[in-house]
Amino acid sequence: MAGERLGGIDPDEMYRVFNMGIGMIAVVDKGRADEALAAVGEECWVIGHLAAIGVGGAGKNAEPARTRLA
Repeated sequence: MAGERLGGIDPDEMYRVFNMGIGMIAVVDKGRADEALAAVGEECWVIGHLAAIGVGGAGKNAEPARTRLA
């Protein structure tokens, strides 16, 4: 955290005063998640995945009817 590093602010104080939630997300292919995590240069996490809800067709190449962040 920049404020903590540059301003000498205690981490507990940062969380008490500021909105320290998730500031940014990136949606990447599951097969490249480790590469994306390594490229960020900051602490980061996988927070979910897209999951199909129903099927919009039949067969191997059927598209999901819709998706949701799971």
